[in-house]
Amino acid sequence: MDHAAWSGNLLKAAESPDDKPEVQARIYAKAYELGTKRPAGHEAAIRAARAIIDLSAEKRAVWSKKLLDVFKRKWRTATGEAKNVAADVYGEK
Repeated sequence: MDHAAWSGNLLKAAESPDDKPEVQARIYAKAYELGTKRPAGHEAAIRAARAIIDLSAEKRAVWSKKLLDVFKRKWRTATGEAKNVAADVYGEK
């Protein structure tokens, strides 16, 4: 299974305006989970965590920590210029 691709597909599915915020949050949470499994999915995981933060003030603290965790993972797995970019983005959050 390509976790990064599934994560991206779930992100698209969660953006449906017909879904309730609770449903969207669950889909985004699954996208985050799959996105964190491999470096190729880190961007999708970041987008998913940010989406949940925007959807729910109650979940903001928990998902801000998860967002920070995926930024750390992204930085640890990056090399060269990508590591500098990851460090810059990580430092902004």
